[in-house]
Amino acid sequence: MEIRDTVPSSIDRAIEDALQRTTAQFKMQIDPKQLQDLKPQLMEVFKSWPGEAHPRFVSLFVELWAIAQFSRLANEEPLLTDRQIRTFLGHSMEFLNCFFHR
Repeated sequence: MEIRDTVPSSIDRAIEDALQRTTAQFKMQIDPKQLQDLKPQLMEVFKSWPGEAHPRFVSLFVELWAIAQFSRLANEEPLLTDRQIRTFLGHSMEFLNCFFHR
């Protein structure tokens, strides 16, 4: 997937937004470094996906992905696999197709 006009800072900002949401929910401290270490996995999933994504879609998707990963960390559950991320990406693109119309 070509992630046009999306700079790393917008992805980092989405991760920070997710951290704020989950910290309030779980009332615990989660080290954002834990998720930064997982970012390459997410970027590989994006790269392997055919097509293009709007920067707003990427930011929203990254925030939702980060919320899911933080929730798993907080609950000591296994982290998302590549397959799970790809499945959610496909569903998200179908559901939020407004990001792909010109």
